[in-house]
Amino acid sequence: GVAAQAQTRFRGKVWSILQPSLNLHAAFKKLGLGGTWVRKRMKAIRYALLNVAGRVIHYSRQVIVRLSAGGVYDLILAVRQRLPALVHIPAG
Repeated sequence: GVAAQAQTRFRGKVWSILQPSLNLHAAFKKLGLGGTWVRKRMKAIRYALLNVAGRVIHYSRQVIVRLSAGGVYDLILAVRQRLPALVHIPAG
């Protein structure tokens, strides 16, 4: 009936939003993170990257983010260096 058609259209719209975000996440894992991070789930990556001890310092019109030293800090720096290089990769 009408409800089933509406539900099918809704699922199609949700999938059209979800699919590009999943593709972007897969590309970020493969090209941005690399290494053993490729096999990690989205929740594990989010937890590892966002649960970092740090401090935000406001000093003379500057904002400084000071992170604790460790493996995640090195990973964040590596990702920040890799991502600008990805802009020049041709599509296709």
